[in-house]
Amino acid sequence: MSQDKRLEDMMEAGWHVLDSEFDQTAILVWKQRACEFLIEFLGPDHSSTQSFLVCLKHSEAALIART
Repeated sequence: MSQDKRLEDMMEAGWHVLDSEFDQTAILVWKQRACEFLIEFLGPDHSSTQSFLVCLKHSEAALIART
């Protein structure tokens, strides 16, 4: 898949998060699309990709801790 298509998919998923008023399923789809884009655009070992993945893990852990 092209970088442009991955970027479009990520942006569309982001708009869906907003339109759905932050539905958890929409957020999960956005996270996946964002990861796919960063890996395609920067590579899996790039510091920004790795930083984003760490942020996702921390946000998941915080969400679990609140429940």
